[in-house]
Amino acid sequence: MARFAGEIDFKRIEKNLKESVLNYDELKGVFKEGHFVISDLNPISFAYPVRYADGVLIKHYTKTHNELLDICTLLCNELDDKIYLANIEKKNSKSFIDLGFCERYEVLKLYKIILTLREENYDYTFENYTSEYTDEINHLHKKVFGFSLAKDKDILSSGDSKVYTRLCFKDGECIGYYSFKINSSVLYGYLIKIVVEDEYSESDVRDAIMQDLSNFLLKKGITFVFIDCSDVDELSFFTEAGFRVYNKSYIMVKKLI
Repeated sequence: MARFAGEIDFKRIEKNLKESVLNYDELKGVFKEGHFVISDLNPISFAYPVRYADGVLIKHYTKTHNELLDICTLLCNELDDKIYLANIEKKNSKSFIDLGFCERYEVLKLYKIILTLREENYDYTFENYTSEYTDEINHLHKKVFGFSLAKDKDILSSGDSKVYTRLCFKDGECIGYYSFKINSSVLYGYLIKIVVEDEYSESDVRDAIMQDLSNFLLKKGITFVFIDCSDVDELSFFTEAGFRVYNKSYIMVKKLI
């Protein structure tokens, strides 16, 4: 069975999060709001909902299929919006279909081993994101997506110190950026997103971004980087950049009737 976590439950999980890549402040906020769910099958397995503009994503950190199924059954009875559920393997999808979910997106999981530093031979420069670049980021988002981002917080990491963002400049203008997360205990990186201005999308800027990412991680002693890819058209770019597919899963969606 699954249940909403109490203070003792959360302290137990907190103890196990010390070397985790997860954002503790985010988890603490969810717990205070009363939305943090744990499994009685494994008291350090948990999940919680995160609300976005088009629905709710259930973030889950569980060991077994049955743990997650119990948690989702509880949360589905509590949530009143479209629900997204990621990282569901095909062999386990039927149980969630019985809960009213459907398979929405296929997600390929890829990895790359970084072996050597490469010479930075592209006509771009990169800078770490700081709040002084907020206007550049908002200008870029306005051009690419048609909207700006909020200015009242760290707009790219949500305050998570494990998330890094590198801005890409061409002739002094920010034309793109990429964000990634580092697990310093297990030593791997996870590429979260790449955003590039439309007029540069077919150029070598993404190659330069992948080179900058590889060099940045390797200088920190990190040789593995992972990414989830749901766009078949993007798969060839990542495989040409040295990534290999190691698993496949689904993002499932449950719509309210």
